[in-house]
Amino acid sequence: MAAVDDYRKYIQNLLTQHALQVWDERIQAQTIFDTEKDHYLLLYVGWRNQKQVYRSGATPRYY
Repeated sequence: MAAVDDYRKYIQNLLTQHALQVWDERIQAQTIFDTEKDHYLLLYVGWRNQKQVYRSGATPRYY
C-alpha cells in the first residue's frame, strides 16, 4: 500500500504547487484534501472587475 500513499502525497504536492501560481493578486487559491475518501480539490476564489470568481482549477481523484 506504500504506492497509494505515494500517489496521495504526489497529488497533494502537485495541487499545492499549482495553488502557488496564482496569476492575479485579487484571486486566492485554496486546496482541499479529503484523504479518507481520496478527494482533492483546487479552488480559485476572489473578486475581479466587481464580479466574484469561484471556480475549480483541478480535481484529480484517485481510484
